[in-house]
Amino acid sequence: MKIKFEINGHPIEINENPKKKLSEYLKQNNYFSIKNGCNQGKCGSCTVLLNNNPVLSCLIPLAEIEQTQITTLEGFMKSDEYVDIEKAFKQKNINFCGYCNAGKIFITYKIIKHNPFITREEIKKEVSFLKCNCVELDSFA
Repeated sequence: MKIKFEINGHPIEINENPKKKLSEYLKQNNYFSIKNGCNQGKCGSCTVLLNNNPVLSCLIPLAEIEQTQITTLEGFMKSDEYVDIEKAFKQKNINFCGYCNAGKIFITYKIIKHNPFITREEIKKEVSFLKCNCVELDSFA
């Protein structure tokens, strides 16, 4: 099946199995920020932005990305928002371990974008699915 979409601002047309997961496609095409964690949508290591909203790419079949915009961490790192998040993480001593970065960064982006007055408890709920030893929930709040 032919599928048209954008990755990091670049138009793409692929001919792939529509049931193949987005995470699998991205890994096979050298998007190194995508990690093979649980492959069940429980760890956040495969998080990408789909039309500017964080999603777990291991749960998204390619058939669902027709005419969408995908942003991987590689693309997001070129944005002003990333620079701001990186600065805030450093101030709070939140680690960049390399495994769950996409999940941490894109959930933070979602929080900032959609709920700038979020409470400490709401933050803990948003990041509770991240399964990485470097994540301290209190660091986020």
